[in-house]
Amino acid sequence: MEGKIKFYNRSKGFGFIIGEDGQEYYFNEAGINAPDQGDTVSFRLQKSQRGDVAKNIKVVGSELAATHKSPPAWKVIAFALVFCAVGVLIGYFIKH
Repeated sequence: MEGKIKFYNRSKGFGFIIGEDGQEYYFNEAGINAPDQGDTVSFRLQKSQRGDVAKNIKVVGSELAATHKSPPAWKVIAFALVFCAVGVLIGYFIKH
């Protein structure tokens, strides 16, 4: 089954998933890859005394990753070159 992370407390390692069936499922797994609210996850259900619990959770899609992309390499290199050039100029003017 798939669903979205509704809530996740990183320090305590528990949270809730809204399944594709619209139901809310509790999970408590320290081994998952630190999901964020809104991440799409796959999981399986396991019966417990308190109802169904989400287990074997794996992040399959991240809203954060989709909205925050890394800049192209040429932009990073160009920024580094400009930063170095400014540093050289500042050093030159301080000495003279």
